[in-house]
Amino acid sequence: MSRQSFLLTLFLIFSAVSFSQTAEEYNKTGKNKASYKNFAGAEADFTKAIELNPQFTEAYYNRGLARRILKKYDEALKDYNKAIELEPKYSAAYYNRGNVSMELKNYLSAINDYTKVIELTPTMSLAYNNRGLAKVNMGNFLSAIPDYDKAIELLPNYADAYYNRGIAKYRLNNKPAACEDFQRALNLDFKQAKKDIEKYCK
Repeated sequence: MSRQSFLLTLFLIFSAVSFSQTAEEYNKTGKNKASYKNFAGAEADFTKAIELNPQFTEAYYNRGLARRILKKYDEALKDYNKAIELEPKYSAAYYNRGNVSMELKNYLSAINDYTKVIELTPTMSLAYNNRGLAKVNMGNFLSAIPDYDKAIELLPNYADAYYNRGIAKYRLNNKPAACEDFQRALNLDFKQAKKDIEKYCK
């Protein structure tokens, strides 16, 4: 190999390393900005990371998080879609895509994503609780209860799941069981439950 070719090869290798490190650095500063609630700045940094490395799965995911908080829901969905395209078993991306679908009231899409999360991460109590919420929003109160049951089994002090299960039971006209769940939620410092106890359980 000629000296010129050797130097060109070295240049390409170091350029690739620098390229990767720069993308990583933008991703890192983006996360730092997000930790200080500078989500617009974080979004810009994640975008720079993606421009430098279009296959940077985590940067798409992180930008999706920032965009959801900025209420750029359609753009957030595109980021999660891309993250999942690059890494089909990215459980957190499915979970947060489900959360965006909940914001958009696309409850069936949310259920599908939470179901995928449960398939990939069976011990994630949040996914069961949120799938229950999506079912309730579709009027499927009875099928929501096993999801809340599982969320509580996995996380016995999960106040939100007790409260949400109480709502589902109340909608099924099971007032005593609903009030019991509201009281459990209140005992776990879920303050909203106090209003429901006063309204429905006296």
